[in-house]
Amino acid sequence: MTGEQSIQCPVCQTPILIEYKALIQGMRFTCGNCKASIGIASEAISVAKETMKKYDELKTQFRDGKKVNK
Repeated sequence: MTGEQSIQCPVCQTPILIEYKALIQGMRFTCGNCKASIGIASEAISVAKETMKKYDELKTQFRDGKKVNK
């Protein structure tokens, strides 16, 4: 997984491609249709980073829905 996802524009509903790692670093993404800008509030970035770190750790523990024994 490259981390590329899309979020529906809150203004015009056009998909906006985002890179989640860049998003949690504070980058903003712009809708190509209406030019609305989306991002994570600066005060929420640390929570988003910690959440993604935990998510990535869990992903490494499971493969195809099964726990990987290390």
